[in-house]
Amino acid sequence: MSLQRFWPDPAAVTADEYAGARPPASRARPSVTSVMVSSLDGRAAVAGSSRPLGGPQDLQLLLALRRTADALLVGSGTVRAESYGPLPCAAVIVARSFDVPWQAGLFAAPGQVVHVYTGMPGAVPRVAADVDVVAVDDLTAVLADLRARGVERVLCEGGPTLNRALIAAGLLDELFLTLSPLVTGDDRQPAIVSGGALAAPVRLALHGVAGADGDLYLRYSV
Repeated sequence: MSLQRFWPDPAAVTADEYAGARPPASRARPSVTSVMVSSLDGRAAVAGSSRPLGGPQDLQLLLALRRTADALLVGSGTVRAESYGPLPCAAVIVARSFDVPWQAGLFAAPGQVVHVYTGMPGAVPRVAADVDVVAVDDLTAVLADLRARGVERVLCEGGPTLNRALIAAGLLDELFLTLSPLVTGDDRQPAIVSGGALAAPVRLALHGVAGADGDLYLRYSV
């Protein structure tokens, strides 16, 4: 099954075609794309997980975006909540307090590269993954370090606090947002951005609209 692109240029497209190419990196940092899913009433999770929100094409779009990434950026809480397994690229975990879910399948994958950026480095338990701990937790410095390692394209999969930090620091280049046709009414669940009001609202520019299985797929530049 394909996505139906509504705007611009209506057509049936694959997830890879809709994902397209990532913005170019700068000398200072990689380009950063965020991908999130939300219910119609603005919740980014159901019972603590985003998995009940997206349909089959949401997963295909996520996988397509991963294929264009050199590294996947994610908060430690999201790794724990979503039970991350092996990835097709390096994993970058931001864990300011070094609260890392070492039991996640990601760490059990031999050869999986994982960069852990933290303000409080600690001991790494024996895991199969290739773990590198870097004593940095400022996102500008994290991205600068990744760029120095040759990373050009970063995909951020949240969580909401990490999304807010990227936007507040002016480090997010584009956002792919899936709107799921669900209403949860559960204000205990996070939105796609959380952690307090931004200094000023940030307006995004719409670049694409597609649909499948009742979901809407929105693409924005920041």
